[in-house]
Amino acid sequence: MERVIGYRPRYATCDEDPWSSPGAALLSLAALTFALTSAAVPAGASLLPAAAQPPVPILGHVALRAGNETTGASALATLHGVRRIPGGAVIYYSIGFPASAQDSPFVLGLGDRSPGFSRSKFTVSFAHSMVVDPAAKKVYTALIVAGSTGSNPDCICSGYDGLSDYRSGQARVIYQVVAPLPESVQSVDVYIAGQVIAQVKVDNGPMTPEVDPGKPILVGMGWPRIDLSAVASSIEPARSVIDLRTAVADLEGTVTTRATPKEISVVLASDVLFATDSAALSPKAQAVLQRAAADVKAAGASGTLKIMGYTDNTGSAAHNVDLSGRRAGAVAAAIKSLLPAGVHLQTSGKGEADPVAPNTTPEGCTLNRRVSIVFAPQGGAR
Repeated sequence: MERVIGYRPRYATCDEDPWSSPGAALLSLAALTFALTSAAVPAGASLLPAAAQPPVPILGHVALRAGNETTGASALATLHGVRRIPGGAVIYYSIGFPASAQDSPFVLGLGDRSPGFSRSKFTVSFAHSMVVDPAAKKVYTALIVAGSTGSNPDCICSGYDGLSDYRSGQARVIYQVVAPLPESVQSVDVYIAGQVIAQVKVDNGPMTPEVDPGKPILVGMGWPRIDLSAVASSIEPARSVIDLRTAVADLEGTVTTRATPKEISVVLASDVLFATDSAALSPKAQAVLQRAAADVKAAGASGTLKIMGYTDNTGSAAHNVDLSGRRAGAVAAAIKSLLPAGVHLQTSGKGEADPVAPNTTPEGCTLNRRVSIVFAPQGGAR
């Protein structure tokens, strides 16, 4: 099943300050680290002697707010690692609250701005974090623990015991296990609370030293021990891998390139190419075809390219099939010389089939009137 990911152009890195927005009562990483050294340790916390405390890698961070909060206490999510383990991959990160936070902050607001693609129950909102392989157009979401049933499956992730009694000025380590990453995947984008930390290196093996994940773990005191038996027995791990669909359009919306692991489609708006009920190319068509050809070549198209015409549902089905077929043929004839040598063009008219929007509005009808150039990604479907 393909799912559409709203992939925002927002990349947080260690080189920028996500706390710079006005009114944000937040800690910088340096201030948070200082606060951790003086914050009271929660009862039963997993601790290591100071000499044994490992260095803490910081791979990126994002600022968090709960719900529609615009002022007041917020949190910092810091990514520490993405590690490949048998049967899955682990996202290690921490959540830190500023000293100005009142009472005991509650971490479940973390997922308020996350896409709802996790198979985990919605109450475990930090399990909506995910790993994205943009090259292969795959999204790796939470694995589901064995024994979960009905509409409330659970993740293989930090439990409530390790997250309870959160205190301001602390950063707690949490984890989430997602579907296994292929060995060929060397770097990924990590999606946390609707924000992206880009180009994160994937390492092998759990982070060490490992400590009891059932107790609070402060940053610098070790990493949660992963239950490999739970990972091995997870429910249908293949269902936690989602095809990513991307779409890039020019400002006028005349040429839109959509891509999945299986196919690439360069879509041309028919209203710019043709007059109403006509298959004769308009004076503006040449510029549109040149942009479309550039996108096709940039995607490395080769072999057979399918050029398919579509209409809205105005008029008879037979007329729409004929009109869309003639429009596909006109585009093929005009764009052939702009494409790489050796490609074969196959045309067809689909009429009002496969609408991309409802035909109940003028806007929807406009989107459905199109000509699509469809081909396999470079190297074939993944």
